[in-house]
Amino acid sequence: MVLFRMGLAPTGNAQDQAWATLRVRTITWYPSSVHGRRHRRLDDLPGSFRSVGLAPLRATLGALMFGISLVATTEVAVSHHSVAMFDRDHPIQLIGVVREFKFVNPHASIALEVTSKDASSVIWNLEGDSTNSLKWDGWSSQTLKPGDEVRLTVEPLRSGAPGGVWHARSTTYKDGAPIVVTHQK
Repeated sequence: MVLFRMGLAPTGNAQDQAWATLRVRTITWYPSSVHGRRHRRLDDLPGSFRSVGLAPLRATLGALMFGISLVATTEVAVSHHSVAMFDRDHPIQLIGVVREFKFVNPHASIALEVTSKDASSVIWNLEGDSTNSLKWDGWSSQTLKPGDEVRLTVEPLRSGAPGGVWHARSTTYKDGAPIVVTHQK
C-alpha cells in the first residue's frame, strides 16, 4: 500500500522474473499558460520549463559523495605527525633503565631513566616504531620490562627536551648484548 501512495507500483509477474520491476509515476508540473497558451505535452514547453531528468542530480550527488569520502580518508594520513621535530642528523646514544615500555599503536614508547653527568636522573620519553613493525622484528609487549638496562641510539627532539625516537634495530642491552626476541605464534 505504501508503494502505491508513493507512486511506485509493481508491474509484471514476479514469479516469472528474477526481479520485479517498478513503475515510477512522475508528477510533472505544467504551467497553466506560457506565452498565453496552454501546454499539454512536455515537448511543447519552453527550454526553461523542460525537465532535464535526474541524471545531473545523480552525477552531482555522486561527485559530492566521492569528495566527502576522499576528505574523510585523507584526514587519517594528514593527522599523523611528521619527523621534522626529530634531529635525524645528530643521533645520540643513551644508556638507562627502562621505567615503562608501552607496546601500543600508533607507536611503542619507552620511558627511560638516564643518569646524567651530575648524578641526577632524567626521564626520557622515547617514541618507537609501530607495533606492527616491532612484531616483524620479533618484539612483543614482553620484550622489555621495567628495570632492564638498555643502550639506545636516539634521534633527539630538536627542542632539546628529553625525548626522541628510537628504533628496535639500534637497541641493545647495556653491556652491548643484543635483545633476544621471541617470535610469538
